Amino acid sequence: MTTQPFTRNRFTISAYLLLGFYAYLQSVMGPIMPFVRAELSLNYTVTGLHLTGFAFGMVLAGISGAPIAHRIGRKRLYWSGGLGMCLGCCLFTIARIAPLTILGTFLMGWLGTYLLVMIQSTLADVHLGNRAIAFTESNIVASIFAVFSPIIVGIGVGLGLTWRFALIFGISIWLLIALFLRQVELPKSKSSVHDVSQKERLPRLFWFYWFVVFLSVALEWCMLFWSADFLEKVVLLPTEQAASTVSVYLLAMVIGRIVGSRLAHRYIPRQLFWLALGVIIVGFPIFWLGQNAAINIIGLFIVGLGVSNLFPLGLSIASNVGENASDLASSRVSLGAGTAILILPQLLGSTADIIGIFNAFAIVPVFLVLLAITLFVANRQLQS
Repeated sequence: MTTQPFTRNRFTISAYLLLGFYAYLQSVMGPIMPFVRAELSLNYTVTGLHLTGFAFGMVLAGISGAPIAHRIGRKRLYWSGGLGMCLGCCLFTIARIAPLTILGTFLMGWLGTYLLVMIQSTLADVHLGNRAIAFTESNIVASIFAVFSPIIVGIGVGLGLTWRFALIFGISIWLLIALFLRQVELPKSKSSVHDVSQKERLPRLFWFYWFVVFLSVALEWCMLFWSADFLEKVVLLPTEQAASTVSVYLLAMVIGRIVGSRLAHRYIPRQLFWLALGVIIVGFPIFWLGQNAAINIIGLFIVGLGVSNLFPLGLSIASNVGENASDLASSRVSLGAGTAILILPQLLGSTADIIGIFNAFAIVPVFLVLLAITLFVANRQLQS
């Protein structure tokens, strides 16, 4: 429960909108992949390498984000990160062979995640004890932007502009935000470059919640990246309809985060995390084992409701534990998120090439069990 009133300044608004831009381009990777795979004649493994490239870029940014921010300044990294994501998006758009499209996603993940690191750390510094509200609200905006990604893909394909229209649309979002909000001031970091390299350390408890975030992101992205293929291959929806149906998952994330932001005013993040996890445990079997499209889609919606708050709540707890080193904590959380996206959706895709995508989705219950165990242990450590 928060004790200070929560206020939004001009920086807060810019951070929310730029997180929306990042989330849109990140989320659009899933819905466009069936079209990219068909156009370039790719199997699941090579298709998954696009997400792997994005995630590897996130890992690099997670390792280097804090020292770079202290060397060149938060504001410069804040805006150049978004510009770099646009440049990677341009390469992906014009490329016609898999190595270049994968390189494009790598650049998007690497340079774009510098923007993400700055958003997370600066929101934490500005809103302090209300950071759970700030993170949840910013992720509501991110989800609203993301929910349009499969819709924009469908519009582009329907108009004969191909899936590339969705990426061009994403670039235009950043250009508009930069045009109107580029003069916004960012809060200064609490630490010097010397502190980052010599003194800043994250407590052991931080790494328990880091693993909670790791598993949360793995779960979110396995569902986001592969649910369109599941709906096409298992539920037998047409490719375009399967891609558009992913918007149900993203819409559920918007609704879940709106509810979560209200609950964050009254309950602590650890309590809300258990609630979110319970919703997923109810929804996933409905999605996975449903016998017709309507049931599968209902299950997908319920999973989205639960998944929606895992990352912002985990980020809030981890940021609170590492609040004396906010840039470093944000960088390491991004490193964890990137590592999760790098490894686990690719594992699901490669497994699908061997045993089929229905059987490959059995990895999700394993994530849920590990997440519950890790959260229980971390909460015990925090309370002791």
